[in-house]
Amino acid sequence: MHSGIIFLSLITLSFGASIANNNSERNVRIVGGEKAIEGQFPYMVSLRPSYTRHEHGCGGFIISSRWIGSVAHCMINPIAKLLTLAVVGTVRTSVGGTFYRFAMWFNHPEYNIFERKNDIGVGRTRSTITFTPLIQPIPLGSDFVGAGVKAVISGWGTLDEPLPIGQFAEDLHWVTLTTITNEDCINLMIPEERHRIYDENICTYDGPGIGACNGDSGSPLTANGFVIGAVSWALPCARGTSEVYPRISSYRPWIMSLISRDE
Repeated sequence: MHSGIIFLSLITLSFGASIANNNSERNVRIVGGEKAIEGQFPYMVSLRPSYTRHEHGCGGFIISSRWIGSVAHCMINPIAKLLTLAVVGTVRTSVGGTFYRFAMWFNHPEYNIFERKNDIGVGRTRSTITFTPLIQPIPLGSDFVGAGVKAVISGWGTLDEPLPIGQFAEDLHWVTLTTITNEDCINLMIPEERHRIYDENICTYDGPGIGACNGDSGSPLTANGFVIGAVSWALPCARGTSEVYPRISSYRPWIMSLISRDE
């Protein structure tokens, strides 16, 4: 793994087992973004270890009253899968929100942590998520999304990078990004990482100083009221290279096959 490549989560909810390099041991949020207001992103989820109820680990999104989506690398530890809290209905990590535990978690069966392939996962909560104006699901995108689409990511952290190790943020931030073709995504990536961009990925690029960063893993990329991606990996924090997400339309059939078990 190239020393500059990072997964965009702080602790990957694996109870201290970082899977990124030394540069990733910081929790930072959307670079170049704006602070969100209550109810602006009612589908947002903060995934947190149960022993630190107010310490954000990864992002996620509400799919339905019992299912939450994120990325697989946030839930690689079998114990973490059952001891992680999903917090919804708040834009601050220090106060508010409703806490849910998972009954089960499924990472994609062909997830490859080393090749960063099929980095997608979904979890079923133990109890039904109660919807309110501040807590709502977001539909999964089923259509292929091409280049030039304005999309939004939201996540927790700080606005800049680098930051002192262990500095945590409280407020949800968001930013608008632009989707690009996979060909452009590959060309914007360093040569040794280009083979890790697959047809099942979607990418964004808006130049240096704007984008996702550590702590944003699993946070949804949305457009036109649908989730179209989830933050997976990039070169360090908005440094002028493409950012990579699993393409939700590619994984929707797998996700829906799991959800259909409840029906």
